[in-house]
Amino acid sequence: MSDIKTPQASDEPHSPAADDSDTEGHNLWVNPSASREMTNSRSRDMEREMRDRQRAKDAKDAKSR
Repeated sequence: MSDIKTPQASDEPHSPAADDSDTEGHNLWVNPSASREMTNSRSRDMEREMRDRQRAKDAKDAKSR
C-alpha cells in the first residue's frame, strides 16, 4: 500500500488567516467603486488594443491588394 496520505474532512469550518491577509488579492480594492472603475478601465484598454490591431491588419490587407 502507498504511504500517501489523503486529506481528511474536518469538522471545523474553514477560517481565514489570523492576519486576514488575502493571498489571491480579492481584498485589494475594498472600495467597490474603485474596483469597478479599475475593471472598466482595463476593459476599455483591451478593446482599444483590439481595434488598433484590427485596423493595422485591415491596412496591411488593403495594401497587399
